[in-house]
Amino acid sequence: MDKRQLSMDEIQRALKEHQRWLDTNHQSGAQADFSNCDFRSFDFCHEKRGELHEFRSMNFRGADFSGVSFERLHFKDCDFTDAVLDNVCATDVHFEHNDFLKAKLVNARLSKCDIEKNDFQNAFWGYARIGACTFSDNDFHSAYLNSVSVVQSCQFLNNHFYATNPSCADFSSTEFIGNTFTNSDFYECTFDNSSFEKCNFKQSGFLNCFVEKCQFKQCELEQEFIHSTFTPRNAPAIHFACDLSSQTICGKNLFNGRSFMKVDDFIKKLSDMPATTKEDKVHKKMLLSLGKMLKEACAEYHRRDDYVR
Repeated sequence: MDKRQLSMDEIQRALKEHQRWLDTNHQSGAQADFSNCDFRSFDFCHEKRGELHEFRSMNFRGADFSGVSFERLHFKDCDFTDAVLDNVCATDVHFEHNDFLKAKLVNARLSKCDIEKNDFQNAFWGYARIGACTFSDNDFHSAYLNSVSVVQSCQFLNNHFYATNPSCADFSSTEFIGNTFTNSDFYECTFDNSSFEKCNFKQSGFLNCFVEKCQFKQCELEQEFIHSTFTPRNAPAIHFACDLSSQTICGKNLFNGRSFMKVDDFIKKLSDMPATTKEDKVHKKMLLSLGKMLKEACAEYHRRDDYVR
């Protein structure tokens, strides 16, 4: 279906009528209907210098924002269902209580954005890059988060992830606080210097993930296994699995041909292992960080298990 083409004058008239509709509590004016419109040439950055900086209760269903730049704007109670926001660049934007059902945000760039109480069910976030953003109280039911990259520290607060299975995503330097993960697995994702606090994992876990310096605090880990991958430089990847219940690491040839080892023994063996070259020291440090993360995850699992009993 071809997108509707609106002139700048038509858009400005619709915005003025919409503002009157809001100011009169829907008694006068008209709600802005921008469904299926083509906004690719509209200058949203210009609006921050004019009288309108807030876009509230507008219909953007199926609209095309491909390649558009948003700056210092507030979108509230808007409908972006099936909208196309591929290659959008959003800086210092507040997205509040909007519907993004089945919206496409491929290669979107978000920086210093506050994203709260939005519905991202079945939204497509592939290859999006986010930096210094806060996501709070959003619904990511069945959202596609593959190859998403956090390029600057972000926070995820009290979000709901259901049947969300990110793969090859980089969540380094990210805080996850109070989130609920249900039937959701992270696959081959990176959590370098990240943390999970007061998160609830229901039938969810980590498969072949890189988890250096990742911390778990007061989390409910229902899944008994965490899978991780350590990739040394110029050497094949080493795959680990940790049974949180028995606090046992299993992997191929951990030490002297052993395939199973208690987490505490794993950490002690590493601590006692000599490292002469700079590369060996880096690998040892990374593996120790991994071991400590697994020990912490085991402790959280048993704290939850003791509480249930």
